[in-house]
Amino acid sequence: MSRTIDQEGPAAAVDRYRDLRRRFYERDVYDFTESELLRIARVYVDTNPDAAMALAKMNLDWRPTSAASYVVMAFAYTRKLDDASAIPLLRKALELDPDNGAARGYLLKLEEFQRMRENR
Repeated sequence: MSRTIDQEGPAAAVDRYRDLRRRFYERDVYDFTESELLRIARVYVDTNPDAAMALAKMNLDWRPTSAASYVVMAFAYTRKLDDASAIPLLRKALELDPDNGAARGYLLKLEEFQRMRENR
């Protein structure tokens, strides 16, 4: 995945992952778990937020209630300096997983930052 992202971009990586998953799912050849896919996405949050978002969005195709995917996308949006897009994603993560401490803490920070910006 990493090599494809770095050499061909996020769209090619998503296509490649989908193809590999279609051909090899449940054959113990590749690790198609959510934790592995989101681990790779987190690697790219800072350096290539679009790739992180593409992987997290793809994960939602198979796991539509994945709060962790929404958190990864929110982190990626903040790296693009787009807090307004990150906030609803964190709210969605908390809707799906009310005990998600990472989503709760980050949402509180972003909302506080937004209020400070508005009061300037």
